[in-house]
Amino acid sequence: MITYRITAALIAWLASWFALGANLRAAETDLAWGDDLEAAYRAARAKDGNVLVRVGAEWCGWCEKLSEELDKPEVQQELRRFTLVYLDADDEPDAVRKLGVGPIPALRLVTAEGKVAAMHDGYLPAEKLIDWLKQASGAEAAEPPAALTASGPVDDSAVGALLAELARRETVRREAAIRRLLSVVLRLERPG
Repeated sequence: MITYRITAALIAWLASWFALGANLRAAETDLAWGDDLEAAYRAARAKDGNVLVRVGAEWCGWCEKLSEELDKPEVQQELRRFTLVYLDADDEPDAVRKLGVGPIPALRLVTAEGKVAAMHDGYLPAEKLIDWLKQASGAEAAEPPAALTASGPVDDSAVGALLAELARRETVRREAAIRRLLSVVLRLERPG
């Protein structure tokens, strides 16, 4: 009888230990997604980081699939580097439009100043999501080419670099390239 009680107590203790471990692991992987973009910018500035914005909608099946991938522990580990925000495309159409979101689900890596550094539209499985997060967080640090930031006239050697910028997904960099290339076109149209 004593052996039975000891065995039962040991089993109960082990069960509670494993349950506690499972709860701790769940707590480690449950990252909070905020819903206030301005508060996220402030938080990112305070910790000198970036904001990862996920855009979706309740009715979006692919958004739910992406959410399942985001809940995986290996993805959660990567997400810890960012301030996280979820925007519902139906509830926040102005904020979504400012981020250049068309199709959903969509991900935007945004600097603490509100500049879109990288973007992805559509579903990604966990492995590709992790790769994108790693690449995207490095994309913000990449210096734009001198042809994009120069203030003088565009020379022939800069035209190729500006045309290459048109292939990038970052709206801000494409727009800057278009403005610089437009100055070339306007200069060619002027007689002189």
